[in-house]
Amino acid sequence: MTPVPESHINGAAPSTSTAQSTTPSSSSTESMFDSVEDTIASFGRGEFVVILDDENRENEGDLIIAADRITPSQMAWLIRHSSGFVCISLHPSIIEYLGLPMMVPQNTDRHKTAYTVTLDYQHGTTTGISAHDRALTSRKLARVGELIARRREGGDKEADGIVDKEEAEKEGLRPEDFSRPGHLNPLRYTEGGVRKRRGHTEASVDLCLASGRPPAGLLCELVDPDSAEGDIAARDACLKFAREHKLRICTIEAMVQWQESQ
Repeated sequence: MTPVPESHINGAAPSTSTAQSTTPSSSSTESMFDSVEDTIASFGRGEFVVILDDENRENEGDLIIAADRITPSQMAWLIRHSSGFVCISLHPSIIEYLGLPMMVPQNTDRHKTAYTVTLDYQHGTTTGISAHDRALTSRKLARVGELIARRREGGDKEADGIVDKEEAEKEGLRPEDFSRPGHLNPLRYTEGGVRKRRGHTEASVDLCLASGRPPAGLLCELVDPDSAEGDIAARDACLKFAREHKLRICTIEAMVQWQESQ
């Protein structure tokens, strides 16, 4: 496979390799953040976006992308520019279908980040840690969310956590098709999104829902490229990175305000 150039990594899909189609807006805010609408549009095209939380919270920016069409090249790019501890935020219906237990019975993390046990997709993967394997696992998890949503759209309002058994077996999407532990870190989304919990977990799935993508969003902490010690990127470093790579960038605070205005 021909590597995707870094300048073209954003927006690449499994069947195509397209360049980032837009340049961050300079008029949305005086602080050079993009509007939520522009961020949602870019995310919906399968592009990376940068989302910052509050400065008095983690004060970090995460690279976030929809999981349903993530390519190995995009996953490798995400790993290269981040901490490498790639997580996937999932709607509770996906977690319930797979029977994923929480990582610990008592969560003592100060932000109550809702980790489940880790997993890998079992078919077409090797160790599970490669960019190829993590991308495939991500797409399969997103596909589960898509099948659940389709069932609900068909009129089954009790379909949360339910996938047609024959369809799941045909597509290799049964709970037993995923091994645990693995190398991808699922996070349980809090229903109500960023208005309920102002975290990147919620921002990831909120972006999926707002853009019509399956409710599975990949996220990882952006590392400051100018830090010799690999520090996590704070606001200014995130803005610089987003400008250099032509990525949309906005804040969770802006997402909260946008949702409240709808």
